[in-house]
Amino acid sequence: MLTVPPERLAIGDQLEYDAIADNLVAGNGFATQPGIPTANRAPLYPMTMAAVYKTVGRSPRAVLVLQAVLGAATVLLLLWLLRETVENEAAAQIGAWLFAVHPVGIVYCGRLFAETLSTFLLALSMLLLARHLCRGKALEAVLAGLVMGLATLARPGSLFMPWPALGLMLLYGRKRAVSWLGYAAVFYITIVPWMMRNQELFGVRSMAARGPGFGLYITGHMTQGMSYEDANRGYNEIGARPEYQELAFSKGRSPQAELDKVTSREGMALIRAHPLAYAAIVAKRLPRFWITSHSSAFDVDLSIAEYRQQGRWGPIVLRGALMLLQALILGAAAWGLWLMRARWREALILAAVPLYMNIHISFDMIPRYHVPAFPYLLGLAALPLALRGRALGGSA
Repeated sequence: MLTVPPERLAIGDQLEYDAIADNLVAGNGFATQPGIPTANRAPLYPMTMAAVYKTVGRSPRAVLVLQAVLGAATVLLLLWLLRETVENEAAAQIGAWLFAVHPVGIVYCGRLFAETLSTFLLALSMLLLARHLCRGKALEAVLAGLVMGLATLARPGSLFMPWPALGLMLLYGRKRAVSWLGYAAVFYITIVPWMMRNQELFGVRSMAARGPGFGLYITGHMTQGMSYEDANRGYNEIGARPEYQELAFSKGRSPQAELDKVTSREGMALIRAHPLAYAAIVAKRLPRFWITSHSSAFDVDLSIAEYRQQGRWGPIVLRGALMLLQALILGAAAWGLWLMRARWREALILAAVPLYMNIHISFDMIPRYHVPAFPYLLGLAALPLALRGRALGGSA
């Protein structure tokens, strides 16, 4: 993280997170511009950045170092989670090592995105939940709900995770399911204050004003045969209208939330009008969502055709290698699930987060949305590797 070039941190969503952190430190509140509070982002990640800036001075690189520490801590959380669920020490250690050296996990530590923080919090919550399911301590269920609430404050995509948690608890018996009430109560108590803030200031009872409108609008227009690029241009044209610009603060109104509502309604209307085309789009997204090269994170943003025209084979090879790695991991994870069929409840603990992340393809396909699922996929993928090592080495 000490070697990441500064220009990589000055593009896209990173600029907005950085601006909010700067305004928090300056006493201007949760805002991208002084005097104009925003609900566009969930709070925990920019607040974490602001805490770093307040402590060591304005240093995005210090945030990256913190993220490297959180990434390393997630490796340990995965090791302990696998020990709880797999009961195979070789597989637990292999899974932890795989996550430690996985290039996608490493590169996202070098971006000012919420993924590293949310991945850490999700892993901690799932470890606490697994310990509760395997040992029955109610306090661990409550703590799991608290940490999942914090994960949702970092990244709203985990807003519905309490329901998979309820399903897992029911699999372990009604006594475990009773603990879900404590899990859910603490989860919602954790996130409700932020939602109340957004309701009071902007009339938006949600984690963030920037919701699924972008993805739904594009997906809806794609059901009519429009390309992603043309639909994206259409969305940007709507977003550029004066009524959706945050130029001043007006209590009870959020331009971004209004844009999200308008585009969500239009997209949903088109999806309902073309259900078969929508189903086909979602089906095509499923393999692409998981077997993706994360090319933008690795600074190879151009299309393969453009790289071929330029004679630049390095980026093409990098993309191909990353996609092959993703495919191998998914195949090994599926094999690992099969090997755990006798311990199917524990297998579902590891599969819960990856399965949940598929919710994103219903409205969008941003590759980094599945990053928090990597620890569990790699944990499952470690099982066949461990068994193969045992076959080759006897004592592995």
